[in-house]
Amino acid sequence: MTGIWHPDAWIVPAPEWKSGYGTLTTRDWRGAILHSMEGPMTVALGILQSVAPLSWHFSVPKYGESFYQHYPIYKATWHGGGLGANRRFFGIEHEGVAGEPLTEHQIDCDVAILTWALENDVLPWPGFTRQDTLYEHNEMTRFGSSPTACPSGRIPWEEVIDMSMLFERMLARLAAVETGNCWQQGAIDQYKRDIEQLKTGHAWQQGALNDHEKRIKELEPGV
Repeated sequence: MTGIWHPDAWIVPAPEWKSGYGTLTTRDWRGAILHSMEGPMTVALGILQSVAPLSWHFSVPKYGESFYQHYPIYKATWHGGGLGANRRFFGIEHEGVAGEPLTEHQIDCDVAILTWALENDVLPWPGFTRQDTLYEHNEMTRFGSSPTACPSGRIPWEEVIDMSMLFERMLARLAAVETGNCWQQGAIDQYKRDIEQLKTGHAWQQGALNDHEKRIKELEPGV
């Protein structure tokens, strides 16, 4: 674990007392639970700051330029329905209600959070795998939580996972290029193809993509 706050998140701290279970204050496993807020962002943020025994790590609005983080990723917060889930996984809440698919912005934010968590969670992730590192709230019954419909079919898992894998490959190739790997040109070419695929799918983190393009051009032979 190298970071506890996502570098692109808007940090909006929530009450410290709304985390942990006695002496158990930190998570001891890796992975994320994706939720539906079942309401607007303003109401969810109000609940987060209230005395209600509910808390989570990330809040993702329908639109905007980023997302919110409320607790360090290692904190055991109260979002999964019980100790068994909360000690294992961090929580991502999505603005909206049942019947509303995630917006493009929300999918992009999930990709940003999950690719960062791959290396920054309390334990490294083996990959983006459903019911291993990626869960829905309704799947927490196996860890002792009560049944729920959340997130009510709102998560387009195939798209989220494909985009996360694509972006992770892109970052890995960029890292190889920057270290002067012998297959530099091949990495550059594949990096460019991945960039184009990302652009045609989503407009996620345009500033980050522009920065990556600038860095890759600086590394191209003869430039």
